Amino acid sequence: MEIRLADRPAADLEVDVLVLPEPEAYEPSVLMKSLDARLGGRLARARELKDLTGKHAETTFLYGDGAIPAARVLVVGIGKAADLTVERVRRAASVVARQLRRKEVKRAAVALPADTPPEYVRAIADGLTVGDFDGGLYKSDRKERAIESVALGLAGTAPPASWAEPLAQGLAIGAGVNTARALAMEPGGHLTPLGLAARARSVAAAAGLEIDVLERDRLEELKAGALLGVARGSDEPPCLIVLRYRSGNSSEGPLLAIIGKGVTFDSGGISIKPAGSMHEMKFDMAGGAAAIGAMQAIAALRPVRDVLGLVPATENLPSGRSMKPGDVLTAMNGKTIEVLNTDAEGRLILADALGYAQKLGATHLVDAATLTGACVTALGNHVSGLFGTPDDWVDRVRKAADRAGDRVWLMPLFPEYREQLKSDVADLANVGGRAGGACTAAAFIKEFVEDARPWAHLDIAGTAYTSSDRPYQSSGATGAATRLFVELALELAATP
Repeated sequence: MEIRLADRPAADLEVDVLVLPEPEAYEPSVLMKSLDARLGGRLARARELKDLTGKHAETTFLYGDGAIPAARVLVVGIGKAADLTVERVRRAASVVARQLRRKEVKRAAVALPADTPPEYVRAIADGLTVGDFDGGLYKSDRKERAIESVALGLAGTAPPASWAEPLAQGLAIGAGVNTARALAMEPGGHLTPLGLAARARSVAAAAGLEIDVLERDRLEELKAGALLGVARGSDEPPCLIVLRYRSGNSSEGPLLAIIGKGVTFDSGGISIKPAGSMHEMKFDMAGGAAAIGAMQAIAALRPVRDVLGLVPATENLPSGRSMKPGDVLTAMNGKTIEVLNTDAEGRLILADALGYAQKLGATHLVDAATLTGACVTALGNHVSGLFGTPDDWVDRVRKAADRAGDRVWLMPLFPEYREQLKSDVADLANVGGRAGGACTAAAFIKEFVEDARPWAHLDIAGTAYTSSDRPYQSSGATGAATRLFVELALELAATP
């Protein structure tokens, strides 16, 4: 789908559908009044009949009947003006794209108010892009994308040239989110660890990123015993995917490492999971998918600081070679880990990924992982858990999440959680009991951050995928953390 700026008023474009945003208010907007004059009062009549209310994400189709070039008009509600946020704008745009797909619309135009701020233009481009995503990768009757083009414009004039940059930003971010979603939707039998590496190579080649894939022999040289230990039960070899964006800026400054858990299928290992929802464990690499999608977007947005993206990739399966409860693994940084539960594998592979990121010189670290059911119990499916140190860095991550629309909630990381990880035979255990499971998991990861350097951990177990179809989001992978990763890279690049 091509999304572009209109070269003349949106209502004058020869398109199949003209899209109008409408707030939930007693008085119609100035935009709606001006267009309703051309439509002979159809919008006002729909208001009177309560077919059009402006409630957020509500849609109403009307007919142009020759009053405008567009055959149909799609009115999308954006809710109360006081409640309008970047995320609500993006969701409304996604609703529009999904409706256009259902109607097999080829060409559309969106008429926006003249005072639309740049961040809303970016959100609209992002939302239209992610709303055009089709997750039915293996359906035999899957149709090609119906939408060919969407033009963004004003009611009476061409849009300002200042919209070009936020439009390009929204397109890049939306494409990165869709890359993350597409990767996460792949079945574990199709997307093995090295298969994920191959897909990352394709992304890197198209985006202009450097890539290095560390396979088993190099992982053994680095003594990445935690990652190798998780991989022991699988016939598929593990790897550590390393992407690098080169900014061309040779001056000293922060180097951000984005790290995503890449367990391409997680059975739980010897501590095997219940069968009921095990098929969803193809999503256990959603953090890694987010890292790859974010690096794609970062390369397109060209921040002035280098960025690293790391994905430790493996399967976690039971076999005669699998790590067993009671085994002791040695991580890349030399710390020993008693494995009390083989289903707590994500933190193990993150330990070695964090170690390698620091070897590469990363000064700031952020990871995302579908890590704990405990976080889902605590926060549900609409917000990710945020942990980290020091407080000022965590606050920057939280603010970046707010701007990006990736909801997070700050979680505690008190010293007592580390106490729960004591082991009689090793430096620490990989689990600390049922109580505070998300917090003890974060405390475990923190043990592999050196020199008190800034680090944040996102537990996206509840947000990485959804089993319900929402007006703005099809069921399946969501791309959670992708936008936050991008926003954080841009924010850190702007640091003097």
